[in-house]
Parts: sequence; C-alpha cells; structure tokens
Amino acid sequence: MISNLRCFTWKYNGIARVLRNDIFVSEAYDPQSGLPSPQTSSYKGIWDTGATGTAITQKIVTELKLSPTGKTSVSTAKGLATNVDTFLVNIGLPNNFWVIGITATLADLSPDTDLLIGMDIISLGDFAITNNNGKTRMTFRIPSLRNIDFVEEWNQHHPPPKQVGWDKKAIAEARKSGKK
Repeated sequence: MISNLRCFTWKYNGIARVLRNDIFVSEAYDPQSGLPSPQTSSYKGIWDTGATGTAITQKIVTELKLSPTGKTSVSTAKGLATNVDTFLVNIGLPNNFWVIGITATLADLSPDTDLLIGMDIISLGDFAITNNNGKTRMTFRIPSLRNIDFVEEWNQHHPPPKQVGWDKKAIAEARKSGKK
C-alpha cells in the first residue's frame, strides 16, 4: 500500500471541451508546521496540458493578499510576457488533495477562469481523460503508479493480426510454372 497516494476523479455530465473544476488556493505554508493556516478560498480552475506552469489571476492575488516572490518571463498565445510576478501558493485539488509550494505566475485568463493548472502539477503523477458513453471523466493521482498505454492494453487482449503480404515461395513457384 502506498501511504502518500493522493488522487481524485472528476465526472462531467457530457463531453467536456474544457476541464474545469473548483480549486482551493492559499498562500504557501507547511500544513505540518502546527502554525495556523492562511486564508484559503475556492476558485474556478482549468487543467491545461499546453501550459508549462500554474497561473493565477489578479483576483486571487488580491483576495488572498499574496506578495510576489519573484519575476519571470512567460510565453502565452498573446506572445512573450516579461517581468511577470510569481507567487508561492498551495493548490487544493478535489478530494482534499493538496499540492504544496507551487510557483504560480500572474496571468490574464478568461473571465470565468481564476487559475490554470499546468504541467508543473500534472507531471507530478498520472493524468487521464476518458469520454466513455459521451461523458468525460478526468482522473489524477500522485505519485505515478504505472504507465497507461492503450496499444499495449489492446495487444495483451487481442492476438496480432495475420501478416498480409507477398508469399515469396508461392511467387517463385508461379514464375516457374509460367503463371503471373
């Protein structure tokens, strides 16, 4: 049994074009320190495998009274943004699943999105999306436990197809007998 396994599954009512759910955010702190936890609030977040890092909006910075911890450059669909503020935060995923001490960049996101979960979090474990029966299901766990490989899974349960091609022996015999 893995004692530090953390996981959740999020089910959507149809096919989800955007993987969106409620995410908790707080200023970074060590929950095992015994110190009181800072203010924590729930925000609308999206999961983005095209983003290298987690991003938060000015709304989160203002509401949680976060102080910048540094500056960085960020490539976005709008181009390169330089001198962007970074913040150290804790991210609370569904099922009371916390990721501690994430560096998040300040970003301008769509009006219905407060934060973006990027590959800095996604790559910590296993992430899968299915759309069985017209309903999207997203699941995530840390740490990674195994590879997910649909081709390997298929090959384990189905014999390889018969090879189709030229039978060299039959071709040679046909040539000897004058057949084409």
